Amino acid sequence: MSQQKLTLKNLEKLARTDALTGLHNRSFFLELVNLEIHKSLRHQEPITIAYFDVDNFKLVNDQFGHTVGDRLLCLVAENARNNLRKIDVIARLGGDEFAILLPRTGYEASEVVLQRLHRTLSSVMQAENWPVTLSIGAITFIKPPASVTEMLERADNLMYGAKKKGKNLLHHELATD
Repeated sequence: MSQQKLTLKNLEKLARTDALTGLHNRSFFLELVNLEIHKSLRHQEPITIAYFDVDNFKLVNDQFGHTVGDRLLCLVAENARNNLRKIDVIARLGGDEFAILLPRTGYEASEVVLQRLHRTLSSVMQAENWPVTLSIGAITFIKPPASVTEMLERADNLMYGAKKKGKNLLHHELATD
């Protein structure tokens, strides 16, 4: 492969990847969700989207420094990726916020995956003695809306609902509309 092609390939990867965690970035995640919406509609398969963040993340940066905060985000990314299937899509949306797309995954199956993810990430945080937890909002669509933005907003609202109920929760709904 020529140096020019290699450089172009690296630039494409950088444009799609979060530099810190190696996960997909927000813009590439939105592209992938859009593709999966079309597949879901065409094949009449369910689709689940989850939005989560690290509760009290600022405490880690304030108490231990930004290097430790970065390490925490990388551990979240690594452990989340290791607990998902190859077809699942995870991205860092910014700061301590992440999103997961579970294609072809109904409510019960996604509940199992998200509960396991919550337990795994919680034990990683406890093992490091970090004073943080995770709030997850998820929504399973039997028929997804055409808008990626609407899907993300609904999952984001559910995540904030989990925070308002005391944090460290998974708030998961089935969209019947």
